[in-house]
Amino acid sequence: MLAQYAQENPKSWDQHLSKLAFSIRTSVNETTGDTPAYLNFGRDPKLPLDLL
Repeated sequence: MLAQYAQENPKSWDQHLSKLAFSIRTSVNETTGDTPAYLNFGRDPKLPLDLL
C-alpha cells in the first residue's frame, strides 16, 4: 500500500504514513469483524465523511 501512495515520488513515502495508518486502523478485520481502532479504543474513529 505504501508503494502506491509514493509511486510518483518515492522519496516522499514518509509524508503518506498518516494516511496509510488511518486506512489500516479503519479497515475491518475479516477474522475479528472489527477495526483495529475499535479493538484498541472501544469505538471507531470519526471518518472524514462523518464530519460533514
